[in-house]
Amino acid sequence: MPMSVVMAAGGGDFDPIATTVRQSAQHFQLVHALPSLRKAVGVLRRDRPTIFLMGLDLPDTSSLELIRTVSQELPTRVVVMCRRTNAGAAIEALQAGAAGYIFTGTDDYDVVRLLKAAAA
Repeated sequence: MPMSVVMAAGGGDFDPIATTVRQSAQHFQLVHALPSLRKAVGVLRRDRPTIFLMGLDLPDTSSLELIRTVSQELPTRVVVMCRRTNAGAAIEALQAGAAGYIFTGTDDYDVVRLLKAAAA
């Protein structure tokens, strides 16, 4: 059975990752694709997906606080997406409770592998 995924990202550099998730139907089911983080907690509490895939570039709420909330209150595993130039943010996300991170430009095989590892 595919793992459920909720994604929140601003698009752009993260579109290839979203495409990989959508095209990997044997592994993942993209339940929601949110354009912001504002509604994320409500959606996550309601749907309880296996993975919450979030971009660190969304300015509408504190990404680190959201990671802490999700990792403390839900069984959902948080995986963050960021640019290699923002690797420090990935480390901060891991310290806040994220289960993993994916850099933009990561190939399809590794996106699938990293998401499956984070969910385990």
